[in-house]
Amino acid sequence: MLTRTEASRRFRLMPSRIGELVVRGNRDTVFSSLDSEVVELPAEYRSHGGFAEAKVPLVIHNAAQAPGAAFFRSNVDLARWLFASA
Repeated sequence: MLTRTEASRRFRLMPSRIGELVVRGNRDTVFSSLDSEVVELPAEYRSHGGFAEAKVPLVIHNAAQAPGAAFFRSNVDLARWLFASA
């Protein structure tokens, strides 16, 4: 479990967009049991994918001025580069 401040620093999140606590689990962690496979949740409920879903390949084609792969640590780096070079 991480506080809002810890999570925002570690995962490069906007503190105003996350709750007071961030709870993490691994592939063997279950936070609760369910009565069915589908649960209706309130509209304001937010959930995000795990670390395995965070690794998405980035392919840049025909961009001679593109920085090296180490520049792109997250999708915000890609967006900044795209807007700066537009």
